[in-house]
Parts: sequence; C-alpha cells; structure tokens
Amino acid sequence: PLPHRPHLDGLRFIMCLGIAVFHLAPYFFGKGHNTILKFDYFTDVFFILSAYLLARSAFTLDWQKGDYVSFLKKRLIRLY
Repeated sequence: PLPHRPHLDGLRFIMCLGIAVFHLAPYFFGKGHNTILKFDYFTDVFFILSAYLLARSAFTLDWQKGDYVSFLKKRLIRLY
C-alpha cells in the first residue's frame, strides 16, 4: 500500500475553507469584491487534489470486473 499523506489532507481542508470564503464573502463584502473573486481557484485545486487522492487509493486495490461496475455505480449515485 501507498503511504498516507496527511499534508495532502490538510491542503484539501484549506481548499475547502477557500471555497467556503468564496461562497460566503458576497454576504459580508458585497458582490464583485476583486480579492474574493480569486478564491474560485480553490475549487479547481480541490477537485484536482481529490481526483489524485481518489486515483491513488484506487491503485492500491486488486480490482475485479464487478468492482469497476460497483465503483462507477456508487460515483454516479453520489453525483446525482
């Protein structure tokens, strides 16, 4: 198995905070505040990092055909 990387979880947490600031800031500072508009990059980094961590954990498993179907089914349900 691959070693656990807690600093990546910490970075993902920081990205979550940035996303929360991006969504909540208009209620406190008004819309169009230039500094807050830059926080939308936190969402991009969060999804890239999450995809990396998800793929990394998937490579540690010995996948069978049924596992792929189950994985895709769970992902589609979660997205829906």
